[in-house]
Amino acid sequence: MSDGTLVSAVIPTRNRPNLVVRAVKTALAQTHPNMEVVVVVDGPDDSTSKALTAIADPRLRVVNLPSSQGGSAARNAGAQAANGDWVAFLDDDDEWLPRKIELQLSAAGRSAHRIPIVLCRMIARTPLADYVCPRRLPELGEPINEYLLCRKSVFHSRGIMQSSSLLTKRDFLLRVPFRDGLKKHQDWDWVLRAAGQDGVGFDFESSPLTIFNIDPTLPGISNRTNDWRSSFSWIEEMRPYISSRAYASFVLSDVADMAAGVASPREYWALLKQSMQRGKPVLTDVMRYAIVRLFPPDMRRRLRFWLGRRIGGE
Repeated sequence: MSDGTLVSAVIPTRNRPNLVVRAVKTALAQTHPNMEVVVVVDGPDDSTSKALTAIADPRLRVVNLPSSQGGSAARNAGAQAANGDWVAFLDDDDEWLPRKIELQLSAAGRSAHRIPIVLCRMIARTPLADYVCPRRLPELGEPINEYLLCRKSVFHSRGIMQSSSLLTKRDFLLRVPFRDGLKKHQDWDWVLRAAGQDGVGFDFESSPLTIFNIDPTLPGISNRTNDWRSSFSWIEEMRPYISSRAYASFVLSDVADMAAGVASPREYWALLKQSMQRGKPVLTDVMRYAIVRLFPPDMRRRLRFWLGRRIGGE
């Protein structure tokens, strides 16, 4: 693909001036020579606007939304304002390595798909350590919904598709935008809906090209929450886009994980019943459901680490 291809980096942000400035600088530092950076400020935010004004680079444009509308609306506004044929998203607390866009455009040029969605591995940066994720890429013929939502074993991770690693065509994003009003799962929701569109296919750059900063003390523009009922409602809405196995696995792992400490025993038991009535759980899913209920989070982490080293899980 020609180096003359214009790529628009879209960065949604709110009330995190220091972080967004760091993100912008990594987007402007790309080795791909034809970049623009569109920062969408999600509602009135003088400190962020002032910090961005200090970046004297004509490739930077700032879109100020009149009121806070959430991460999905901010990403959609950025895609609408973009001038590039290709759009890559970057969350304001994440970073790109310098060759991210160069290598992903190259992968897009080799793609057999009419509408490629190109992702990459990430360096997950936590207060304790860094690690590369996802540990594995989709297997040949593996449905994207099962790669994203199913676990291979009780202590094995599933796939990860995060917005800061994503590159695709702008016109496709305008046709299939992010869905407004979601409290969480915004990335997964878009990927699952996009996967069903005609001509769409996923390509992966195996190198880690994004730094995915994980700091549980920071609030995110996506309005992260541990409300298990919201996650359950979301997976119910997504049933037309996913397999029965993916539905059951998500309910018995993600929803159960959030519900374990707050749901009543009756509500928790109902999750297992629903997964069997509307999905197709396997033994791994039921075992994880039981472990989540029986062991507190700290103990689960230690058990996962201890057993994972012996059975090849994460």
